[in-house]
Amino acid sequence: MLKSYLKGELGDKINAFLAGEAFNFRIAVREIKENIKAAIYQALGIAPDTQYKIEKRPFYTTPDGKEKAVMELLA
Repeated sequence: MLKSYLKGELGDKINAFLAGEAFNFRIAVREIKENIKAAIYQALGIAPDTQYKIEKRPFYTTPDGKEKAVMELLA
């Protein structure tokens, strides 16, 4: 962790808490981003598990073709 610019012991605790929350937020945003991609592909008529062969390797429209489309995101 970088230097805390908040004063005192309480400042150190607040800094650690905010660092943890930022990490959790980053993970949540990544998951939401993948669900949005799957919903857009499904709205276009492309199944999330669709794969294309590029250089003899499967390339999924979503990571590993396992994402679920959340259509409420487009409502």
